[in-house]
Amino acid sequence: RVVLTLCAFTGLRKGDALTLTKAAYDAEGGIAANTAKPGQKVQWPVIAPLRAILDAARGHDAITLAATSKGRPWSVSGFDTAWQLLRTRLEAEGEIKPGLTLHG
Repeated sequence: RVVLTLCAFTGLRKGDALTLTKAAYDAEGGIAANTAKPGQKVQWPVIAPLRAILDAARGHDAITLAATSKGRPWSVSGFDTAWQLLRTRLEAEGEIKPGLTLHG
C-alpha cells in the first residue's frame, strides 16, 4: 500500500518508492530525497491522505518507509510479485482495466 500510495501521490518510480527511507519523510515538512533519475534532490509536500498512510505504516523496523508484512524492506522481485497478484485480482473483480501500471 505504501509503495502504491507514494507512486500515486508523488510520481516516484517504483525503485525510488521501494528504497525511500524513513529519514526522508517528515510529517510536517514533507518528503525530500535523491531520486535515481535524474539523480537530483527533490521535495514533495505530503497531503493528508498520503500522510495518513505513511504514519500508519511507520511501526516496523525496516529503514525504508515501505516494508513487507514481516517488517522488512521490499525487494524489487518481491514487490513485483505482490503487485502482479493484486493487479490480477482487481482486474478479475472489474475494479481496474487490464494493463494498469504503477504509472497510469
